[in-house]
Amino acid sequence: MPDLASRDASPHGLRDLTGDAETWLRSEGLPFFVQPRNRASFLVPRISPFLVFVLFLDLGRWMLGHSNLVIVDDSPFVVALVLLTALTLFTLFVAVPAAAFALTARLLGRHPRPMRLAGWLVLCYYLLVDPWVGADAADGLPLAGTLVSAAVATGALAVTWLGVGALVSWAIRAAVRRLRALGQMTTRALPLLMLVVVLAVFNRTLWEVTNAMPAARLAGVVLFFVLLGLLFIVPVTQSEMRGLDERIGTEERATLIRSTRLSALLPYIAEPGPPLGRTERLNITLVLVLAQGFQVAIVASVVCVFLTVLGELALSPQVLEAWLGVPASQIELLGLSFTLNIAVLKTAVFLSCVTSLNFIVSAASGAAYKSAFYDPLFIGAHTALAVRSAYLALQASSRPDTPGECDKLQV
Repeated sequence: MPDLASRDASPHGLRDLTGDAETWLRSEGLPFFVQPRNRASFLVPRISPFLVFVLFLDLGRWMLGHSNLVIVDDSPFVVALVLLTALTLFTLFVAVPAAAFALTARLLGRHPRPMRLAGWLVLCYYLLVDPWVGADAADGLPLAGTLVSAAVATGALAVTWLGVGALVSWAIRAAVRRLRALGQMTTRALPLLMLVVVLAVFNRTLWEVTNAMPAARLAGVVLFFVLLGLLFIVPVTQSEMRGLDERIGTEERATLIRSTRLSALLPYIAEPGPPLGRTERLNITLVLVLAQGFQVAIVASVVCVFLTVLGELALSPQVLEAWLGVPASQIELLGLSFTLNIAVLKTAVFLSCVTSLNFIVSAASGAAYKSAFYDPLFIGAHTALAVRSAYLALQASSRPDTPGECDKLQV
């Protein structure tokens, strides 16, 4: 987004500035910070990335439906080659729609006015043309496909209007950003946490307990740890958010708003905004909880992989059979047997849950963890509250001729 410091003070410029602020709030996963009368603005262009994603999925499904592969050789090499080819094609059919979604969203953000018409064209194509693609001529008019497309488009419009689309888009971007910080999380979070669980890998009783768990019981244990984590994260987050807007000084507000490149909002930053409404409070709490949840999920995944590799290297099948009293069972996928032991995987999953709970507590209380993983999230909350107060002050000082309309596309 270009620097907005030179935004003019005309009604047209104020509407543009309002749109820029609302775009930023949505991009940060805070659609309920947007004024209710503006939540329905540009619904059709805003759903076009999703519709493009669905169109590419339909294209991939049509291609698969018109492909026919016959295997005349059932040797292990051929079966493995076919499996690899199938996995590659599946990846492409997921990656291409995702790339189309990201490209469309970027074009909408950078070229809003030309892409406004493109949004309507995408919707018309999806409703009027896509149901005919791949339709069997013997079945006559594709009425069922048209009804399904209309239902999907209506649902997308409703979800976008409710703000769920902006929240989901933010969640995807936040998860990707956390993955990019995997190196920092691995080097700063795992060394101390590993001391808690590495010795437990060589505890025979633990292996007996985890190996006896069926998949459903192990899933219940994972869910139990998730609930324990939420019981800790949510109250701490709500406590940190209480009175946060009032504690932000004027100079800090100016610095925070400059970091968003919404410099034209600087004249409106003198006072804190009104108290958060119920939906606004729920929105920002959900964003903070999800952001912490992504960090915890990455830590748990890394720990699970590490412990799985350690178990496979350190414990032979003979040792596990002596501990468990039964032969080690192997994992099978699509008829192919893998050397990974199920008992090793179950134990790794269980211990990764224990590590994750320890990480949650450390991130909120330990000074080293708090500065690295917890404080940056609340710096983002400071910025969001500063933008919200300036945005509401801007709304109070301007009276658009047609409320809810602005020339800047909001995605």
